[in-house]
Amino acid sequence: MKDLQPYIGVSEKLKKSPKFTSITTKIFNEIHDSDISPNDVYILDRPMMDSNTYSYEYDEAFFVLIKNHKIIFFDSGANDEDFNYYVEDALEDLKALSRRFSYVKLIGRGRSWMDQLIKVLPYEKVNEVNILEESSLGQTLSRKANLLISLFTGSINNPDKIDEQVLEKEQITILEAVNNRIMLFDTNQTKFVYDETTDQKITRIQGLAGAGKTELLLHKLRKLYVEDKNCKIAMTCFNKVLAENLSARIPKFFNYMKVDEQIDYSRLFVSSSWGGANDPSSGLYSKICNHYNLKFQRYSRFKPNKEVWKDAIDELKQLDQIEPLFDYILIDESQDFDEEYFELCNMITSKKLYIAGDVLQNIFSINKQLSTTKTDYILNKVYRTDPRTILFSHILGFGLYESKAVRWLSDVEWKMSGYTLSKVNEATSYRLEREFIDRFEENKLGIDFPSIIVEKIENENYNESILAIIDQLISDHAQIKPKDVAIVLTQYNSATREMAKNLGQVIYKKYNWEHVLVPDEKRINDEDEIAITNINNVKGLEFSFVIVVNNQGILEIEDEHLNNEIRKRNALYMSLTRSFITSYLIMSTENTSEAYIDKLVSLAEELNEGEASTIVEKPNNIVSESELYNINVSVRTKSQDEIIRECIDVIKLSPVEKAQLREFISISPAIKAGTTDKDEINRLIKTFLPVL
Repeated sequence: MKDLQPYIGVSEKLKKSPKFTSITTKIFNEIHDSDISPNDVYILDRPMMDSNTYSYEYDEAFFVLIKNHKIIFFDSGANDEDFNYYVEDALEDLKALSRRFSYVKLIGRGRSWMDQLIKVLPYEKVNEVNILEESSLGQTLSRKANLLISLFTGSINNPDKIDEQVLEKEQITILEAVNNRIMLFDTNQTKFVYDETTDQKITRIQGLAGAGKTELLLHKLRKLYVEDKNCKIAMTCFNKVLAENLSARIPKFFNYMKVDEQIDYSRLFVSSSWGGANDPSSGLYSKICNHYNLKFQRYSRFKPNKEVWKDAIDELKQLDQIEPLFDYILIDESQDFDEEYFELCNMITSKKLYIAGDVLQNIFSINKQLSTTKTDYILNKVYRTDPRTILFSHILGFGLYESKAVRWLSDVEWKMSGYTLSKVNEATSYRLEREFIDRFEENKLGIDFPSIIVEKIENENYNESILAIIDQLISDHAQIKPKDVAIVLTQYNSATREMAKNLGQVIYKKYNWEHVLVPDEKRINDEDEIAITNINNVKGLEFSFVIVVNNQGILEIEDEHLNNEIRKRNALYMSLTRSFITSYLIMSTENTSEAYIDKLVSLAEELNEGEASTIVEKPNNIVSESELYNINVSVRTKSQDEIIRECIDVIKLSPVEKAQLREFISISPAIKAGTTDKDEINRLIKTFLPVL
């Protein structure tokens, strides 16, 4: 039997009504016999967003929202006239919301959709009809109904991202479906944004990559900012590129969410987690140190991050009184942090700390929170990545095709990660399966596409393979734009940086596509730019297609290089799950076992032919928990390029001079050999400085 988890947002009086119980029981029974997810069902008596601004004289009526269905109004009272007034008032508010959020240009005025998308069902008629059949809609009307549902549930979509012409099409392409997807919160997501009931100071959200954690944090940020007029809020994450992406997104997000007042940056602070000593605005830790006059410590490979946070905590404890710096702090990608960082943030926050991260923290660490009460919201439905790609990425990451595996999840972990695990026989074979969910109409439209493709090459001419994939994408998708594609390099040093530059130039000559080279360029790619990036800077981003270049190889997991190989697998998992449609993995037999690549090729082919399901063997040889605990995979290994940039950025030079200095030191034999020794890099910088 399905776990019925619709969202019920009605008064306590209404919940106790026998007629309300009778109607909702019938709806639940029909849902049980359908393929509709209970998580897509809302039973409300008023709009969710800013619900305290809506009131109706009649308190015995409600409406039901079901994805791809008409909005249905029900009466649990006995006053037909008052019920009619309730329906009129609720629809008047719906039309006002449509105008407020500029949906009118997409769905038209109320008179154009009232008869098609709204159904009023008196109580005496409820048992005479099949409610789901009576309210079911075709493809184009479903899109419009879903937009109306998003208004009632507060899951507001940016109308500028939706093409009204595509909205009217009965049959659309996969790229049109992705680029015009209508986001609807499921019931668990809605509870976090609009109906948070926990009184604890810290709220933790865990979800797989692509489960919508960042989007939820943005909606929570908007709610806090609007409703608590004098509050001060910080939003942070570990990765600088993701932080810059958030900084760029928030004004646009506030704009289409119709936040009336202009953003006051004395109330809102958005940055990466660390920052620089001389710029308090560059990072949350930097701002904390500056505000409380604490000793700022730069990142060092020789001192664990947690020790830096502990030092700051100890200094704060020495103060007579800690005046809170913020009322709320929202932390994204929490798997990149230590618990000590959360403790530090909690100390300088007056009201609430929100921590959002991966349900597995990372795919290799043991997550104690899954078996405790610490996690408040589990999000295991992934609305970005195809379930076949997720399954493939976990098998690769967990090392389930290798002689020594990294992980085998507990039953609780498999379930909370969104899997069904069933034993195939009495031995060690298990069927591992993920449910397909309706992400952007691909199931209803009957669109068939490969979700994961492994390209095996016998040399290390990666650019040739990348160009061949782009050729195929352009051939298969006439509407493709550069922004739909990302190229992710798993190793990014001086040599691969040159390879990436050359690749960008070739792409421009061949396709007339501009490119953004991350992390060299800090802007986020525009419509006409393809992103060429590395594994350290793709987190939090998403693309229709991702081409992952495994240019550092994968070795068998053995004790002498355990840490490094675990990091590689974690990075591959994270990179592959950035795609909406297809992820490509380019692997060379020059640096990875051909037999291992062939296994991955076969798995990809199997998944592309059917469902997100395969049979795996439970491994006998697994990395021990004690070994995993000793590997701090949350501390990211910085690339040579990032270390060079950090060393140069502390010197007072113009942007042109910094670029020249980078070019000068790039010709050094030590740099070409791939050194990441910060002292050596600083010595080279001092050598070339007089030449500028």
